[in-house]
Amino acid sequence: MLAVLGGCGSSTPKPDPARVARLVAKANALCGSLGHGVSPSRTRAQEVAARRLQPTLNALSKAAAYLPTGRALKEAHAKRRAVSAEMRNASNAYVAFRSMLPLINRFRRLQLQIYNDYKALGVTRCGPPPPLPIPG
Repeated sequence: MLAVLGGCGSSTPKPDPARVARLVAKANALCGSLGHGVSPSRTRAQEVAARRLQPTLNALSKAAAYLPTGRALKEAHAKRRAVSAEMRNASNAYVAFRSMLPLINRFRRLQLQIYNDYKALGVTRCGPPPPLPIPG
């Protein structure tokens, strides 16, 4: 007797809008408690919030992977990791700044895309956007 189970082991995440909403609310609360002021010293609560923010954003990326923005976010993170590796390899050898400029600009564009993707998901309180690419 052979039983075929359709859809088992699928790698596509199951849509759970409530989980995405909870993670967005948690990320916004953590970002709000970071206090993006000018003070160089952080309080204990800000240190705890900073340590908890990245795992929350990672969970949000996974939970929102079924959304177009979530897929774009995942792709941008992968591209940013690749550009970071290229920059590390290029910085090991003597490389002039002008030859690193295209990599730096690609990295900054990806940072901006990630920022905008999180903003599109609803994470709005995590500070100013990353710097724009360097002209020239």
